[in-house]
Amino acid sequence: MKNHLRAFYKIVLLAAILLAGNTIKAQQAFFVDGTNGNDTNNGTALSTAWKTIQNAFNKATPGSVVYIKAGTYNTQLNLNVSGTAGNPIEFRNYQTDSVYIDGTGLSSNTPLINIQDQSYIILRNLIIQNLVGNNAVGIQLTSSATAMMQNLTFKGLIIRSINWNKSATTKPGSSKNSQPFIAYGEGATAANPMTGLLIDSCQLYNNITGFSETLSFGGNVSGITVTNNQVHDNTNIGICFTGNYNECQCGDTSIDHARNAYVANNICHNDFASYATSGGIYVDGGVNVLIEKNICYNNGYGIELGCEESGNAYGSTVRDNLLYNNQIAGMAIGGYDITTTGLVLGATVTNNTFISNDYSIDGTGEIDITKVEGLTIKNNIFYTNGQDLFYSKEPISPQTNIVMDYNDWFTPDKDSTNINVNWGNNTLTDFTSYKATSGLDQHSIFADPLLIDTSILTPNYHLLPNSPCINKGDPTFVIGSNETDFDGNARIINSIIDIGAYEFNPSSTVPVILVSFTATKDQQTAIVSWSTIQESNSSYYEVQRSNDGINFTGISQINAHAYSTTKQDYNFTDEYPLKGINYYRLKEVDASGLFTFTKTVPLNFGNAINTSVNPFIINNTIQVNAEAQTTAQLLNAAGQLCGQFTLEAGENSLPVPALSKGIYYLLLNKQVYKVIR
Repeated sequence: MKNHLRAFYKIVLLAAILLAGNTIKAQQAFFVDGTNGNDTNNGTALSTAWKTIQNAFNKATPGSVVYIKAGTYNTQLNLNVSGTAGNPIEFRNYQTDSVYIDGTGLSSNTPLINIQDQSYIILRNLIIQNLVGNNAVGIQLTSSATAMMQNLTFKGLIIRSINWNKSATTKPGSSKNSQPFIAYGEGATAANPMTGLLIDSCQLYNNITGFSETLSFGGNVSGITVTNNQVHDNTNIGICFTGNYNECQCGDTSIDHARNAYVANNICHNDFASYATSGGIYVDGGVNVLIEKNICYNNGYGIELGCEESGNAYGSTVRDNLLYNNQIAGMAIGGYDITTTGLVLGATVTNNTFISNDYSIDGTGEIDITKVEGLTIKNNIFYTNGQDLFYSKEPISPQTNIVMDYNDWFTPDKDSTNINVNWGNNTLTDFTSYKATSGLDQHSIFADPLLIDTSILTPNYHLLPNSPCINKGDPTFVIGSNETDFDGNARIINSIIDIGAYEFNPSSTVPVILVSFTATKDQQTAIVSWSTIQESNSSYYEVQRSNDGINFTGISQINAHAYSTTKQDYNFTDEYPLKGINYYRLKEVDASGLFTFTKTVPLNFGNAINTSVNPFIINNTIQVNAEAQTTAQLLNAAGQLCGQFTLEAGENSLPVPALSKGIYYLLLNKQVYKVIR
């Protein structure tokens, strides 16, 4: 007994010592309410909220969260506070409120959000929009020569309509620019880069950027993560990492690069300029950039590894991506300006799937190779368009130590004696003679890769069970750290890697061959349809819907045919689509519970009505914020109608004086909100 007591007192004493050295604090919450707040308040409750976001940008303390109520804040902000390690400051929307930081009518000479020399910051679920004029900037991150700027996180942001000009059809001069998101480090030494940047689950779209990029990093910036974003319908490059532009003005060329970046699971499409070279993802002088499991389509280039200025770009890897229907080529690799020394060194391009690129039929093909040294291209699928053009190796130097092998090349006419490779100033037209002349692709094959669907409208680039790409990659290939295939499955099965972005595994792949998946509008409903040509051990399909393309909810479950070798057609009608853009996809589930997802298809049902409802009835009113005019009904727990209301855009107070205590349900925009009296 004494021993047990002695042990107990030791534990108590140890706990007291630990607590004495580690003060545990509750997280501080602050509130901003642009309608009812006042900057002379303490900001610690909704009833004493601050009025302006700028006041929160001046006063928030380490470890705090600033909740911003719904509204349009016509303002330009400068962040003047930092968090600390383990105690970041987070600025976010209140509950599910829509918070607009809007630049309508403001000068384009000042960013909507400026962050300089601050650290340990999180911005979440904010909408940054509508700044028009030359040099307009949505979010700007800068670090000065001696500052240490680190750990900045941006999640769930929407950045749109940051435009150098109102019209996307106006051709810009080279000095006409806008930058929806720009980070450039001016730290003077390798010891003080801007570092620890995370941009995740954001949407950047409908920006008119002139000669600039949508999401850009340059100068002394190291340690960048760009994941799960949608970057689309911008008038130039989508995601960009630059170097050799003397951004840090320190004279040390080794740190004048955006570097050590991870770019994964992004979707970049329709990032295109008619007046300049553009692309989905561009490394222009960046260093050590890993680009994997992205989808790039309908851009200028899908992905480009380049170096426009004198100097080098080196150490970048492009693996397990899907690149299709881009205007000029799936990829461009190398410096291209003969007046500079710009050169790409040590690039690796492995296990990607290229389909029908060079849609402009300009004679480039799937890849364009310029000034490079030490380039490896292995284990890729290249399925050309009707040009039958593999790639172009431009007549420019240097071009040394190029390795191309274990790829699968194929053309729509299926004729290996009628292919094209632009080999310097010559054209090679036969697969066998191409191998002999170039010395490349000695173990590569010319074969139909047998993908589920090679179209660009309903793409499904998984391998069929009889694909010649299975186990035909480089048998000595060593996968990268934590590398998986595009679906996140094991990258090597049966000891030899497959060719292309997907690894075939009959024991873990859902045994359904889907040949089509579409979503179409029928007046105010959405019809989701799909067809299969093979099902084995399939259980059911779940139709999923999202209003942001990121967070999905199941809205219907339809039984599969279990076993079938004939075509089966399915459809589902969504009677109540959401306002705004609806994103639909299928979750295909087999009898053992394994599942996979289809592509996502968007449908637009008009402007979204984003609504927030106070869950408590206070002073005989229900407080509702609506973005547009709408109607609502209030029901009691028995389903009886207790009131009907017409709401205006903005804040509404719905009078409910005669209600007894209990739980009620507000039906609003086809959504149900629980409120309590």
